[in-house]
Amino acid sequence: MTMTAPGIATAEACGKTIIIGEHAVIYGARAIAAPLKSYKFQAKLTPLDYQSKNSLTLGGASVANNLTEVIDDAFKLLDISPFSVNISGDTSLPIGAGLGSSASLAIVILRTISRSVGLKLECNRLAELANTIEKRFHGSPSGLDTHVIAYEKVISFRKNKACEVIEVEEVDGKNPWRLVLIDSGLRSSTKTMVQNAAPYFQANMQYHVDEFDELADLTQLGLNTGDESKVAEAMKRASTKLSEAGLLNETLENIIDECYHSGLIAAKPTGAGGGGCILALAKTDSYQEQFRALKHNLSSYHMMEVNI
Repeated sequence: MTMTAPGIATAEACGKTIIIGEHAVIYGARAIAAPLKSYKFQAKLTPLDYQSKNSLTLGGASVANNLTEVIDDAFKLLDISPFSVNISGDTSLPIGAGLGSSASLAIVILRTISRSVGLKLECNRLAELANTIEKRFHGSPSGLDTHVIAYEKVISFRKNKACEVIEVEEVDGKNPWRLVLIDSGLRSSTKTMVQNAAPYFQANMQYHVDEFDELADLTQLGLNTGDESKVAEAMKRASTKLSEAGLLNETLENIIDECYHSGLIAAKPTGAGGGGCILALAKTDSYQEQFRALKHNLSSYHMMEVNI
């Protein structure tokens, strides 16, 4: 491959939210996820003297060694002779909240290094390489996070299969989907939550895969046709199953209850569970009133509106 001498490079990567399929995707179920385009990890790479050590800073502060080592991983995966770099980054994504912060970090580092030497990466290749880096943080990730972030589109994803970009129906030239993320403020280990949920999914694996496939089909149909009731039904059923798997706690359950009390039509955990965020769907024709009620009823929680 032809590459140029290393130069300064910048890149960014968005976050993600899972609409349907967290945990089940690990076992082969289809999942649907959306990019969080308004919440991004941004980074700048500056080549250093070859005798310098690699450095990675986030928000001006040095990070733990296991994060800096991602730079070495990226050079190996890209098959680029390593050179010393400083990568300075900042993010508007809540860290550890199930919104893809580690996947966005992996992608932004791959993008800055490849751009520094003039190497172009297709979305699928970028996602696959980033998923390999994700193993450092999450053990055996499905690849869902890195694919939706690399493509920056709503996608349908099944493990070890090519992802599919989903067309989201507009109504009168406008996006009808009104979603909000509520950050519980709690943080949990993805590895731990996957282990906790494993007995539930493994006890009757094909049944659960089939159930989540049905919910993914229902969600995609709703997104394709602009039918929010179908997406709401799928989200509510998914929330029930995630609760059965032991992934909700009292705080998450209370947030979900307040979403319904505020008039929203669906709410569920998004991500590993045990903490992180609740994803809620508002009714299009009255979403402003619902959001005002939600912000009043859950005033102590950080909320993020989602456009898909």
